[in-house]
Parts: sequence; structure tokens; C-alpha cells
Amino acid sequence: MLPPELLDRLDETVDRSAIAVRVDAICRAVAARWPGLQVSMDDFVAHLAHQLPRDEPLPEALARVHASDLYLAFSCAAGDAHAIHAFFAEYGDSIASQLSRMRIPTAARADLEQDLRIGLFVSRADRPPLVKDYAGRGTLRSWLRAVVVH
Repeated sequence: MLPPELLDRLDETVDRSAIAVRVDAICRAVAARWPGLQVSMDDFVAHLAHQLPRDEPLPEALARVHASDLYLAFSCAAGDAHAIHAFFAEYGDSIASQLSRMRIPTAARADLEQDLRIGLFVSRADRPPLVKDYAGRGTLRSWLRAVVVH
């Protein structure tokens, strides 16, 4: 069943059953890619619906989203420890290599990496964790490189 966030985007030109099949395929693919994560698919699909560009037809937006990356980021933002571990297993090298390319002194790198980990995954009183900003429009690796640079 499609969540209200996606149903609101459907009109008479969009085949509901095709969208349901596509969403189901996305859910199966992300579950296969990240089998140990605990975030429910219903919650993820609602998040996915909010992240899809409103100025693009729904079928095209669903085809373009980096759903596996989005599911991992969403799971990290939800505080799933398995997701955070998977994030660093997959992308930790990107952080270190980006800091190295920026010619950050070795002594300062560890502190910056720690600050980045906190910013990415810990909510503050004034904002959710940064990883929640990832919208799935590019790869998570590219988004992370941009976060490290900034």
C-alpha cells in the first residue's frame, strides 16, 4: 500500500499499480543491500516520499533517487547503531581521504573526524543530525565529500 505522501502526488496520468510495484522494488532492493538495519520500510517510504522532488513526475523521481543510500542515511538519522557502523564501513575512507586531500595536518584530522561524526549522527537542540539532510538526489559518497569540505 502506498503512503499518503505518495498518494497525494498521483493524478489520473500516473498508473498507481506501476508506482506500487516500483516502491516495492525499491524496498526489496534496500532491504537486500542493508539487511541488518532496523528502520521500518513504512517509515522509510514516508521519508522517501518527502525527499522526492515535487517539480518532477513521480515515476521519474522514483527512478532517479539513490534509494539504498537514502535508506542508510535515514537509518543513521534514526539512531540505528547497525546503520552507523555500516556507514563507516562503507564511507569512512571517504572522510579520511577528503581530509588528507585538504592537507589537514595529521594531528588535527582525528579531532575533525570526531567532530564530523558527532555532527553527522547526533541531534542538537537546534537541529537534527546532518545526515538527515541527505535527500538521495546524488550519491551519499558525493554528499559526504561536500559535507567534509564545508
